Amino acid sequence: MSDINRQIWDFLKSKGLTDYACAGVEGNLYCESGNRSNNLQNTYEKSLGMTDEEYTRKVDSGEYTNFVHDSAGYGLAQWTYWSRKENLLNYAHQRDVSIGDLEMQLDFLWIEMANSTIIAKLNSCSSVYDATKIFMCDFERPADQSEKAIQKRADIAQRFYDQYAEEGSPDMVTYSNSPLATDKVDLTKNSNPRDAYYSDTKTNYNPSGVIDKIALHHMAGKMTARACAEMHQRSSGASANYYIGFDGEICLGVDESRRAWTTGSRECDSHAVTIECSNSQNGEPWPVSNKSYESVIQLIADICKRNGIKKVNFTGDKSGNLVMHKWYQNTACPGTYLSARFGDIASKVNAILGGEPAPTPTPIPTTLYCVQVGAFAVKANADKLCKELEGYGYKPFVVEKQIASKE
Repeated sequence: MSDINRQIWDFLKSKGLTDYACAGVEGNLYCESGNRSNNLQNTYEKSLGMTDEEYTRKVDSGEYTNFVHDSAGYGLAQWTYWSRKENLLNYAHQRDVSIGDLEMQLDFLWIEMANSTIIAKLNSCSSVYDATKIFMCDFERPADQSEKAIQKRADIAQRFYDQYAEEGSPDMVTYSNSPLATDKVDLTKNSNPRDAYYSDTKTNYNPSGVIDKIALHHMAGKMTARACAEMHQRSSGASANYYIGFDGEICLGVDESRRAWTTGSRECDSHAVTIECSNSQNGEPWPVSNKSYESVIQLIADICKRNGIKKVNFTGDKSGNLVMHKWYQNTACPGTYLSARFGDIASKVNAILGGEPAPTPTPIPTTLYCVQVGAFAVKANADKLCKELEGYGYKPFVVEKQIASKE
């Protein structure tokens, strides 16, 4: 079986599908398209007068403009219905790749699957046949759903199972997300696979897909983790793997298996887990709260443990594995406060990785400016003023203070 077949299997496996589920999905895809991502439905090659390659090239160039509504099955899953083809075309444009790009189609397929109940159904299957039937009848839904058609697909799926299930993927990177994240905003649309190939630069910036950096950013504002993630969700050009709110709460945005669009550097983001941290107030020095700072330390330590990073190495430049946004773009991010504390963050994370007790968060000095509106010899008068101020929406309090009398 070809390397493309193996690539499809490894992709499905990396998403957490069981071997039965992987086989069932791939067997169906093979029956639909021969696992060829540029495959045009055979009956339309004649009616449209185009080969697979010609159709793909003309759709990419804009010469052929009826891709969405021509009812021709196309790609790995033979997308046919107009709304699905429209979504596929928009996703290819968003990723700036060919409509026939294999990795793009796999990611798009997974997005469709994730927006349905099919993943849970597949992973509950106890045989290749069951997984094949469920994906065929509940997801693909071809015209012929007879027992004979199901068995044909199941036989092909079994070949994939026999080839790959027992062999495994010893060199494949296994990804996970942090259990410290208590919320999630799905930002898959603003991301790429870590090992993506970029046709414009003819470069794969991280062929192995290994995570070996952490890039820490600040939000340049006081926000909750979800609010910042949702702001990126509304955009088409920004995302992060994690968001830390001013209250220390952590939200997952882009799965660690994917490259977030955070530093403006494909090379950095392909290697790094990126973190956006809220400030505790706006403006210089862009400080962060004690809770946020502690979450930064605990999250980085967790990322390192799960990805086999034994030590955080802050060098003050790109050569280390704890890096700053401003080294890659013309920006002040991560702000004065965090920039000055990267060494401290590295030290505290390394203490955790070394098995030492979790260090106490670095206290943040706070300046308070108090406003006094009165002083009374009789407490009842002070209480009366407090009630008046409460009526205006203030939260006053009374402090008793002894003052030496003048002689």
